[in-house]
Amino acid sequence: MAGIDHDVHEKTREVAGTKWGCHNHPPFKDGYWSPDRVYREDGTYFETKVFIKNVMSKTCRNDVSLSDRKCPDCKHIGQGEIYSEFVRTNGT
Repeated sequence: MAGIDHDVHEKTREVAGTKWGCHNHPPFKDGYWSPDRVYREDGTYFETKVFIKNVMSKTCRNDVSLSDRKCPDCKHIGQGEIYSEFVRTNGT
């Protein structure tokens, strides 16, 4: 598909030493409390709180973190490769 060639916008360029947003991220919480409504039979409700459990992955999933230029000195480096190998070995 044809397109117009133009310079990359300054705000989309990365400077040397740019890191991923997850670089040295602190441990994730187990979840959070969120407001919830409990309805009565007459249609009215009262508010309560419900705990939303964090079921997402809590470790790095970058399977090239050992060679990624944005990952040096990250405390999570290598976790993605370990996970990827686990999936390849135990996956169906």
